[in-house]
Amino acid sequence: MAAQAQFCSVVAPFRNGAGWLATYAEDCLAMLEANFRDHELILVDDGSTDGSAAALQPVLDKHARVRLIRLTRAYGRDIAFAAGLDSAIGEVVVLASPESDPPSIIPALAAAANTHGLATGVAESRPGESFLRKSARRLFQNLSHRWFGMGLPAGATRLQAMNRQVAGSAIRARGTVPVFPVLPAVGGVTGATVPYQPVARPGAHMARSWSEPIDRALALLVLNSHSPLRLAGWMGLAGAALNLLVMVYVVAVNLVKHDVAPGWTTLSLQMSLMFFLVFLVQAVLGEYVGRILELSRDRNIYQILEERNGGSLRLSQQRNVLEKSA
Repeated sequence: MAAQAQFCSVVAPFRNGAGWLATYAEDCLAMLEANFRDHELILVDDGSTDGSAAALQPVLDKHARVRLIRLTRAYGRDIAFAAGLDSAIGEVVVLASPESDPPSIIPALAAAANTHGLATGVAESRPGESFLRKSARRLFQNLSHRWFGMGLPAGATRLQAMNRQVAGSAIRARGTVPVFPVLPAVGGVTGATVPYQPVARPGAHMARSWSEPIDRALALLVLNSHSPLRLAGWMGLAGAALNLLVMVYVVAVNLVKHDVAPGWTTLSLQMSLMFFLVFLVQAVLGEYVGRILELSRDRNIYQILEERNGGSLRLSQQRNVLEKSA
């Protein structure tokens, strides 16, 4: 296959990949060498504690087109993506999760991004995903698309490719809480979708907790749409109207009937419904207030502990570099 002419940058964040990351880097670099005339692989260490940097040193010594960016602590996958995106110099930038995204899909993504500006990887099945998690993911994506207008394709992952214009827009618009895969489309670029099958890389740990996807879902909704806030407001108004109807009903019953029994059932249902609505609205408002507080803080979203370049370029190591929005 003919090599693509554009410069391709691959950003691959990781945490604790000492046992498997060197293999991924070699596979990815071999794919880039075979498919792109110019390329770079940017590995972002998101607070590893297992000696991943030392394990990658042989790869850095061997290859000139690989870079390692070490963050001072674990910031999360989205901010690690942002750190790599800030550093990428390619005409097309690919954001990949090395634990599950096969390097073989990158040429197709880059070609689609070159044509459409943005390309998003779409996976209908994911290795080790339970039926409950799969159902919850599909429900969220359907709701976000139909009710909240976020335009997430069904099965969308954080595997994305974008041209330089879209990457620049994402960097400028990200704020202090970048969220992928929605962020690159903030300028209205819908782009293309590329179907692929995620793989479980041997030795890589796949996080299966519920806290991280729930937090990401809340961030996606709150930071990209005001629809949940409006929905909460409408539910509050509906609850108030229902409460008013119950009050009218209670008054009418007392006027018509003389032997009114204690309205324990009606009162209990009314109180339960009202408390449910109050707590729901409070939760939505609290989430928005918390995110607004996060966005209002004037601070760097990440700090770089060290940056290493591969091959003969490795001499320019930087320590304690404070990185800010581009």
